[in-house]
Amino acid sequence: MRRMLNAWGHDIHFQVRQGFYLAYLLITVMYCLLLSLVPSGARADVSVLVVFSDPSALGFFFIGGIVLLEKGQNIYDNLFVTPLQVGEYMAAKTLSLAMLSTLSAAAVHLSAFGWEGFSLLFLAGILLTSAFFTLIGLGLAVRCGTLNGFFLASPFHPLTIWEVLYGLAVLVVGIGLAYLWAKRSFINHIVLKIGGRGQ
Repeated sequence: MRRMLNAWGHDIHFQVRQGFYLAYLLITVMYCLLLSLVPSGARADVSVLVVFSDPSALGFFFIGGIVLLEKGQNIYDNLFVTPLQVGEYMAAKTLSLAMLSTLSAAAVHLSAFGWEGFSLLFLAGILLTSAFFTLIGLGLAVRCGTLNGFFLASPFHPLTIWEVLYGLAVLVVGIGLAYLWAKRSFINHIVLKIGGRGQ
């Protein structure tokens, strides 16, 4: 746990240094300004699209850039001779990017609606969705080095408690499966090829 937390702190420092937070601050401000121009009758629908298509998928795009950068700098050649485990590395990356996504989504929602509809359930949905897409992005990035865009759409009708529980359960199961797939991809395409044994 301590190694993962240290890696998580390092990832946040790296993201700040590389301008991720500044870039997403500007993007978030842009979204907030655009939402303020949307007629109030359509604002809820547009807000859902913005929150669940961009901030929640942020990890998918950023993890691809991070992995490609780290591969290009040969960071992996030395990283896994340290006590840091692949699972800890992945958890730190996923948590740091999911946190950035959640902060951005929260800012967009609060700017458009204030505290109305803002809840732990809303934050959990963003966090879990971002974690899922980050893991999918990581698995693709280590396999082929290129990323395709994915966008999420959310239903526009009130959800029953069973739909909420079902949605959360699907995300949790999806995260588990994506984690296992991404970890296997990372081991096969990075860890086992360290030292010039493959591209």
